[in-house]
Amino acid sequence: MWNVDIDGNDITRYCQSINWHPRWSRPATLVVNAPGHLFTASVGSEMHLYNASSQLVFSGPIWTIEPTGGPNRTDIQITAYDHLIYMTKRLCKQGSSDPSPFNLIEIWPVIDSWVTAPEIMKAFVDTALEEPNAADPPSNPLPWISGPAMTGGVDVTGVPRDAPMTIDRMRQMLLSTGQLAINVTPGIGASTLYFDIPPTTVGGAVQSFDYQGGAFNSQEASWTDDMDGIINALWYLLGPRGPRPGIPINHWGGSITPTAANAGGDGVQGDLPGQPWPPELVAKFLASRANYGYFQEIRIFDENGDEQSIRNLYEEEWANEAWIRAVPRRFVNVRPERGVEPTFGVGDFVGMSAGSRLNSGVSGTLLVYEFEVEINVNGVVAITQITASDDGAGAPAVGGNS
Repeated sequence: MWNVDIDGNDITRYCQSINWHPRWSRPATLVVNAPGHLFTASVGSEMHLYNASSQLVFSGPIWTIEPTGGPNRTDIQITAYDHLIYMTKRLCKQGSSDPSPFNLIEIWPVIDSWVTAPEIMKAFVDTALEEPNAADPPSNPLPWISGPAMTGGVDVTGVPRDAPMTIDRMRQMLLSTGQLAINVTPGIGASTLYFDIPPTTVGGAVQSFDYQGGAFNSQEASWTDDMDGIINALWYLLGPRGPRPGIPINHWGGSITPTAANAGGDGVQGDLPGQPWPPELVAKFLASRANYGYFQEIRIFDENGDEQSIRNLYEEEWANEAWIRAVPRRFVNVRPERGVEPTFGVGDFVGMSAGSRLNSGVSGTLLVYEFEVEINVNGVVAITQITASDDGAGAPAVGGNS
């Protein structure tokens, strides 16, 4: 039986529903609905969820409480986030050994020192843990335990000028490159954060869900092939936008295109020749053009006026997007039978298949980005949604290993 508690006080027997929504590299949520007169809760208290094997699968602060009263009853909805949510409340700063310790405007020394997305992310987390102004006491301790950062990533250095920025904003920027994954191991009072690189090859399936075949453990299935998002001639235009010295009006600080060698020409490396795009990426969008035609889109990034100064980051984001959008998107929905327990987590691979009655059938191994689990008033578990992709394990890095 799954159990939920608040600061160690079990409230499972009061719950009419429990909804757990883990997200890879993003804050997970836990939402509980119950009769409002049976217990009280306070924001900031910590809520925990244990699965049927008594394993802690969620830990984090109660962020919102919504009690409502009607003519005949009162109800309460409690929403908690895992400990990643605190990234929205802390700023990126230089470390204690950097030239200007805990400076929040000039954060480039941290980025230049650590180079890769996992190590940059870890460095800002480590600084938040050691910042003297927020040290405990008198402040409550930041509920993070900083785990290791995977080495061997690509260069995403640059000088973002829109600082100060939250650690959460830095997380979003680095995630967009496809070169960062944050894995969270929940703990009582603090969770351990691991800073990794997403897999580049498809791994083994932790659990499989099959409709009209295999394990016969899914009650519904559907899939959709959709060309709406396909683009095989993607352009990025990077700010700042002219006019300015040497740059005429309506021209941008830099451009990233399928035919322009990255980091050359108008790149941050000046007159140095740029590297070609990875050959497997070029082959993918050229094959897309041969199969479907020439589909073009231009995206403009000039809101902050400094995008060209962090060009390496945008090159990785461009390659990631160009890889994914070169082919039609396939959306697959498989609803497991009620009572099937999830044995996978975000960042794991799951198998999926549907029988031949479903338009000749479909099967694959997918990387899980998020999913939802609902536990009803009778304690019955249902996996209601799995968001996964087979493209997340294939996008090639642009810069090679650092």
